[in-house]
Amino acid sequence: MLCRSLAALLVIPLTAMPMFVAARLGDSSTSAATPVATSLPGTGTAFADGSQHRLEDSWLPAAPAHSHGYEHTASSTQYGHTPATACGGVDTSKLVEGTDYFAVASAQAMQPVYTSYGGCGWECHDESGNEVEFCEYSQCASNIAARGCKCKQVGACWCGQASPANNTSTGTASMGCFSCARARFLRTRPYLGGSNTSDAEFVGEEIKVVVADACPHAPNSQWCPARPGDVNSCGLKNHLDFTVYPAGLGIDNNFVVFTPEPCSDELQQRISATSKCTR
Repeated sequence: MLCRSLAALLVIPLTAMPMFVAARLGDSSTSAATPVATSLPGTGTAFADGSQHRLEDSWLPAAPAHSHGYEHTASSTQYGHTPATACGGVDTSKLVEGTDYFAVASAQAMQPVYTSYGGCGWECHDESGNEVEFCEYSQCASNIAARGCKCKQVGACWCGQASPANNTSTGTASMGCFSCARARFLRTRPYLGGSNTSDAEFVGEEIKVVVADACPHAPNSQWCPARPGDVNSCGLKNHLDFTVYPAGLGIDNNFVVFTPEPCSDELQQRISATSKCTR
């Protein structure tokens, strides 16, 4: 299942000012595979908790993040390389070319601070036109929200940064533009029916990721939480949208565990030379 990252929403003009066009994630028509999400094991239904739709998390692969030496667990999607992202117009392919990094977009909740070009807001309405704060989903990874709910993005979501609310208390990682992390995929997928001993095993070796784009909440409400502490349709507080998955492993929306760490010197030099967020 593909995500639509913010790069598909932006046209970067010669003045380097982003122009809002459309959104990136969650378009099943562009998906390489369209798996059917199943009801959550042990829950059957989802429930509303405050203003944000939440799911029971007893089945989620949260424990392995700590037991295997990582700080956070995230859902994952894939959207393909893009020549101009919301993190200052960088080319994701050129940014990581020749390195061992994978370029990703992080959920809006992981980079909630936007200080220019209209910020990064959202407006949601149900099928009757009634305004709601968030869309709700009864199934993990579903593309269909309850009551025909749809959200519209407000602002360009340009050069997102983390906030003090991205901490262990909220459970939402601090992963603004050009943050890096070490990560590893779990065997568990959102539509395999939860975790067990076999599902919790890793797939492949550890990789490195760099945030080079944004995954705004509005067009990606099933995957990308809006605010630190919010959860997505799978009950997770973090989401990483990969430009490409590691080859040959059969990764298909697998959950991923990760720990933030400094970017390499080489990558920092490329970022300084190419991103308009750093100028």
